[in-house]
Amino acid sequence: MSIVFFLLALLTIIALIIGLIRPKTIILWGTNEKKTRKRVLLYYGLAVLVFFVAFVATVPALSPEEKAAMAMEREVVQTKKETENKEKAKKEAEDKDKKDAVEKAKVEEKTKKESDAKVKADEKAMKDADAKPKAEADAKAEADTGTKGYYPVEKILEMTTTDGKGGNWIKKNLGKKTIEGKDVFAISSKPKNSSDVTTSLYIYNENNDVQLVGKINSKEEVKWEKEPKVILLGKMVPNKEYTVKDDIFEKKMVLKGFESVELSGRKFENCMVVETSQTINKSIIKTKAYYYKDLGIVKYEFAQDSSSTQEYYTDSKD
Repeated sequence: MSIVFFLLALLTIIALIIGLIRPKTIILWGTNEKKTRKRVLLYYGLAVLVFFVAFVATVPALSPEEKAAMAMEREVVQTKKETENKEKAKKEAEDKDKKDAVEKAKVEEKTKKESDAKVKADEKAMKDADAKPKAEADAKAEADTGTKGYYPVEKILEMTTTDGKGGNWIKKNLGKKTIEGKDVFAISSKPKNSSDVTTSLYIYNENNDVQLVGKINSKEEVKWEKEPKVILLGKMVPNKEYTVKDDIFEKKMVLKGFESVELSGRKFENCMVVETSQTINKSIIKTKAYYYKDLGIVKYEFAQDSSSTQEYYTDSKD
């Protein structure tokens, strides 16, 4: 029955709509003057209300099973909605955690980079701080590696030498002399049991290099060198090779460092060791000289035959 009232209410609503547009089509009775929209609204509006009330009144009540089914359906819908809300909240929480983790990772990475940069900067600063004194010390050492006094041609002294062949020599530093109008430093040398004296003449140039400029033979004849020969450079950096002219040949010199040597029971501390090499007629001649401060060469050897060509200063009178 409720379906009948529902259909009647639906038809009445349709008629009401049509009547509001064309009243004369719906109201089939009375004169045209009475066929107005007001009357359509009155008649059909009232009919709609009556049929709707009748429809509601005749709708059968829900059975307990239907109510239970509807309640269950509502519960399912509610549960589904709650589940969706929980999943949504969980996803939002996970997304937030991921976002926070990414932000945290970025912050940690930035902090780590800043920390690494600071550590590197500190290490560099420490290295620079450590390197500065070393560089200053190296620079000072380089600047201070002067050879002045290790071949003291200006100092008056006398010494006895022995070569590897058993020969004894007496050498004397005669100090500053004027020979043929030239100021030089003279060092004489003669066999111990002979009167044949040979004198070598030296100068210091503007770089404090010790240079051989001439010789006086046993007949007291003076022979000057065409070009001064460098005997010892005035300044040498350790382990750096220097090339100097020696007549028509080149001579290479290297300061190898400082060593102590013991000769004839006497120990010479901190001798300056200078190696030289020279190519003459395709033969390489290598020598090593040990210079003792304020005395000169105390040991001299040829690399090719050290057993027979060593020369030692065994005694000095200064």
